[in-house]
Amino acid sequence: MWKAPHTAGRGSRSRTVLTALLKAWQGFDVSDRAVCSARSKAYATSSFTGEIGLIKITSESSVAAGVRRIEAVTGKGAQRYVEFLEKERHELARFLKVQPTELAGRIHKLVDEVKRLDKKVKTARTEQAGSTVGDMVARAVSVKGVKVVSERLDNMDQSAMRDLADRVKDKLRSGVVVLGSDVDGKAALVVMVSKDLTDRVRAGDIMKKLATMVGGKGGGRPDMAQGGGPDVAKLDAALKSVQKLVKG
Repeated sequence: MWKAPHTAGRGSRSRTVLTALLKAWQGFDVSDRAVCSARSKAYATSSFTGEIGLIKITSESSVAAGVRRIEAVTGKGAQRYVEFLEKERHELARFLKVQPTELAGRIHKLVDEVKRLDKKVKTARTEQAGSTVGDMVARAVSVKGVKVVSERLDNMDQSAMRDLADRVKDKLRSGVVVLGSDVDGKAALVVMVSKDLTDRVRAGDIMKKLATMVGGKGGGRPDMAQGGGPDVAKLDAALKSVQKLVKG
């Protein structure tokens, strides 16, 4: 694994050299206020760029408004860094079974394929869950005259849960729907309340209490709210408390 040199130096000559290099770097606008921090003694001891040799910029970041900071290696350090990058590029090419010059295109195709498959999986999960809308409505419990559906559906993100909760709410016509899910080890929750009940039960109020139970936060409108927290172990208990929260 390649490591950058730890030696550093600063001075007027290092600023002059690095500023000159930055001005030659396409797309980098160097102002008189630019802060240049060198990561090699070469910057502090060189009076002109020819003494430095090869320079390879390794990173750049924002220091303050209108000010950028760059880090670079020079000379033999730069050569070692380029060799390291070439080695990594060839190893990645071998792994993906393409030529090094074909890496970018291959990676773009893989990313597109992952996105397509992810979308396909989400659609399948939504359709599978959607087929149970009728069953969920049949399991609704009446609490003081209000139909309440409270279900756990793991591996379903909040977007999919919102769509499903909306369908269950429409099927109920009047009621409260609360869905919870374990998403990547964290609790996710969605609450929906039909508009005819928002004067009695508010989705945002229910969500705040549920989210607190799973160690997080949430909120929203009187008819729809979402939230979650890191304590997925308490998700079942939170869902079981919905009837009590609706009862008030």
